[in-house]
Amino acid sequence: MVLDYHILEWINDLKNILLHPRFHNDLVIRIEFGFFDLYTKKEKACNFCIYSAREQSFFRDEIPNLEVETTHDSFKLHDYIDTFVVLFSHPGIEFTPVCTTELGMMVAYADKFAERGVKLLGLSCDDVESHKAWIKDIEAYTKGHKVGYPIIVDTDRKLIKLLNIVDPDEKDSAGNQVPFRALHIVPTDKKIKLSFLYPASTGRNMDEVIRVLDSLKLAAKHKIATPVNWKPGEAVVISPSLSTNKAKKQFSQGFNTVDLPSHKDYLRLVTDV
Repeated sequence: MVLDYHILEWINDLKNILLHPRFHNDLVIRIEFGFFDLYTKKEKACNFCIYSAREQSFFRDEIPNLEVETTHDSFKLHDYIDTFVVLFSHPGIEFTPVCTTELGMMVAYADKFAERGVKLLGLSCDDVESHKAWIKDIEAYTKGHKVGYPIIVDTDRKLIKLLNIVDPDEKDSAGNQVPFRALHIVPTDKKIKLSFLYPASTGRNMDEVIRVLDSLKLAAKHKIATPVNWKPGEAVVISPSLSTNKAKKQFSQGFNTVDLPSHKDYLRLVTDV
């Protein structure tokens, strides 16, 4: 029997952890879709949770540089990612209702993405002709908006496996694997900066996609982070890695340090960034 190298790596990780003295007695192991949870019956608490970055595609993982076929043409993924790219997958085969509304809304928001210098790239698992037929429905639903972005044709499920966005519970009508309703934001370093993962029953919120794009692009330009429920134009948080003196130089407009019971000056808010 030939084992996938990822499985061999998992076995090696598990073997090393089992040597830890905490787990010499009364060990319970739970393996679940890329995670190992190891704990003792006595403690009834997880002591180790091993996330396998080799298997999972997540924050700071690089998008594989595959040659992909799309509804436009074929290209290497890294060649396409010459600016911020929103890569979004769809769980069902074509002609599914939630996916149709989502791809249509991507079209309706095309100008908002374009003014931010963001490119769109869809991903589904049917062939080119099925995609093109589906696009006619999407354009009809959005009342004349044209689908201007390419959609990857992943009929062999290679890319969804490499990105590890295969839904373990859902299958298409032929029993084939389908992806989660996933969305990755990828800048020019080709590394995933942010991911959304939705079940098949829940459509995405495009306003939130725009909001996090604005946050990511602002954070990449300045040493800041955006607080809860932030919207463009509102105050942002100065990174704790920036000293007070450096913060005064970088943010000459001034900033507000929140007075907290800890008397630590880590919560610094600045506007007009």
